[in-house]
Amino acid sequence: MPSDAMRDAHAAEPLTKADFEALARFRFGLRRYLRFSEQAVRTHGLTPQQYQLLLALKGFPGREWATMSELADRLQLRHHSVGELVTRAQAQNLVTRASHPTDARVVRVQLTRHGERALAQLSALHRDELRRMGTALAVPDWSEPADDVGTARHTVRVRRIYDQADAGDGTRVLVDRVWPRGIRKEAAAVDEWARDVAPSTELRKWYGHVPEKFAQFEARYRDELATQAGRAALEHLRTLAERDDLTLVTATRDVDHSQATVLARLLNEPR
Repeated sequence: MPSDAMRDAHAAEPLTKADFEALARFRFGLRRYLRFSEQAVRTHGLTPQQYQLLLALKGFPGREWATMSELADRLQLRHHSVGELVTRAQAQNLVTRASHPTDARVVRVQLTRHGERALAQLSALHRDELRRMGTALAVPDWSEPADDVGTARHTVRVRRIYDQADAGDGTRVLVDRVWPRGIRKEAAAVDEWARDVAPSTELRKWYGHVPEKFAQFEARYRDELATQAGRAALEHLRTLAERDDLTLVTATRDVDHSQATVLARLLNEPR
């Protein structure tokens, strides 16, 4: 006998091809991130469940510890499974547990210094991977379509040209003014080279990829994109983003402080 949820699903608005593509893209990004996470934590001698435990403790709202019941809820595990997980983590000097000072029935679980260090290293790797993935993990947007015809409806992400191209990248556009070193044009996995949208040579040399200058660089770069030539180059990217997912690629090592990131922000902003 079908459940209420299944009956509701049959009564819901039918999915379009774009809906299926959005769901598949999100599921692919989610699995890719989880696979990275599993490999990263095992390389550091932990299991994925142990990393989740450490993260749940450090990320618990308002305090640096949690009870067994709270961890069971956060990890979506049965109470006895959490107990086994904490016991193994305690044996590896990752966590400690002690009775609550005012209620002996409650056990408080907290990270050790060793656990703090392990979590910090792994979480930095996870943060950097999320940055590399850009908006690949963005939840599909099924809000009402915007009135503006030019609003981008596809994913816009940023990646390094030296990273392996991904099947979900969509249209790949190089946004550097200078061709990247060590990459042959005939072998480059880019659909276009939009050099006209890149910062001017003068601005690029002034910036020198110094992170402390990024805010000022972004302001000056936006001014350049506000010129007639800049607007035309940016509008071309908007058109590409309306047709398909768009990946802006750059040779810059620090992608988060690059012109590609500025362009992605502009393309994702309401017009």
